[in-house]
Amino acid sequence: MSSKEDYERYFVPQDYVKEWAGLDMSFYPDALHRLFSTGVVKGDTYLEYGAGPVFHSVAAVCPFVKEITMAEMVPQNRHALTRWLDDEKDVINWDDYICRYVRLDAKSTEVTEASIDIRKTLMRSKVKNVIACDAILPNPLTPIEATFDVVGTSLTIECALGSTYRERIKNASNLVKSGGYFIQFVAGAPATEWRCGNTFFKCPEVQTFDDCLVALNEAGFNVLETDCLKLPPYEDYKYDGKEMLLIVCRKI
Repeated sequence: MSSKEDYERYFVPQDYVKEWAGLDMSFYPDALHRLFSTGVVKGDTYLEYGAGPVFHSVAAVCPFVKEITMAEMVPQNRHALTRWLDDEKDVINWDDYICRYVRLDAKSTEVTEASIDIRKTLMRSKVKNVIACDAILPNPLTPIEATFDVVGTSLTIECALGSTYRERIKNASNLVKSGGYFIQFVAGAPATEWRCGNTFFKCPEVQTFDDCLVALNEAGFNVLETDCLKLPPYEDYKYDGKEMLLIVCRKI
């Protein structure tokens, strides 16, 4: 399964968070926090592109930007995001991640309930929009026309079905302002599928590291830094890849 219709029918936000958004999966939001807090990337507007149902990236970056937009293809994921922003009951709990980044920002092991509440209020105030997106469109946010100082994306572009990987990278580049930053956390070859709940989704066009760099160069990006997360074999077979890549770029 890999089509838009497959995700809309079978993707369960709660299953994803349980299996893929624990603190042991913090490589991407940790990288975002480091990049912003050290000034490697900076800007007023941030887009989380392919946000899924998760808020860990927002918890990481909210002190460093003025406005955040969350773009997500799957309707039930957008619904989960909106419910948390509206502070509804029985929503997914993000306190572990909020504690993590409050602690890092304060450079202290002490985290109080009041400081968690302050961070939640800040997150909700910074997220201005939760919108639909489609990676295969030249403007993935159609019908909205917008560009951003910083765009972050995790395990999105290589998992989309339709067009080619290089075309989808060029589409993503249309969302980044000239001189802006693009932060991509991407599955490395030879991954073929991953599991969410009882459903396996395909990774239809996973690239080698070199192919990722070529695609980014063709789309008008200069690569600033890279990193590689080596993965152990998962005993429950929820993912068959061996590594994930972090690539930080600036648009020419």
